[in-house]
Amino acid sequence: MKMMCRSFLGFLTSLPFIGSTNAEGEAEARKAASMAQLKKDGVPVIDHLPIIETVAESRRRTTDEVIQRAIALVIVAVTIG
Repeated sequence: MKMMCRSFLGFLTSLPFIGSTNAEGEAEARKAASMAQLKKDGVPVIDHLPIIETVAESRRRTTDEVIQRAIALVIVAVTIG
């Protein structure tokens, strides 16, 4: 798992928009890269959705927060599904 995280982080830091001083341009570039990847994988996309936030505006979740969210989603899936 750690190797996959390092690999993904390496990929992210190689993208031209990471660390950009132009926040709006960074968000647009990230959206364009995401949309291109989804289209390449054959996933339908909605082009007119807005850009939500920049890397600087986003908040990284802690491991505990991610685990708690995953547990909550499993509970909901099991009780509803």
